[in-house]
Amino acid sequence: MSPTTGDGQTDDDIVLAFPAWRTNLRIARMAVSSVAADAGFGLEDIEDLRVAVTELCGALLGPTADEAVDDDGDGDLGRIELRFRVDAGDVVLLGRRDPAPGPAPDLDPIARELLAVITDHHALEAVDGRWSFSLRKGPTPGSGEGAPDPV
Repeated sequence: MSPTTGDGQTDDDIVLAFPAWRTNLRIARMAVSSVAADAGFGLEDIEDLRVAVTELCGALLGPTADEAVDDDGDGDLGRIELRFRVDAGDVVLLGRRDPAPGPAPDLDPIARELLAVITDHHALEAVDGRWSFSLRKGPTPGSGEGAPDPV
């Protein structure tokens, strides 16, 4: 296990940050696929993680992400930062959007139910002007056979 920094992050975290635009979700999906494949996850588990990342990052973007208005003209509509790591064989993902563009995000009830089925843990919250989520998923026993390179 790697040493942790004071906020639960480790020195081995893979960090990805991108502008808060819906089109950038494909980058997040590719990253989680790669981390999961390297950890030996099977195709179904990798796809579950891709869906979970899409839902949780989509919640961070909010319903009007691509229609957002840049009020101060600086071109900055916020950023999403993702931290990936493998912990005891599970993929762990922490995501945040800073600054948050309004009230706390919410998941669609169907998305909430789906995430409950395909992940071991997920949480979405708004604290101190920042939206964040956490996600944890372990591999399904016997599913790691023949996982292809996602790239």
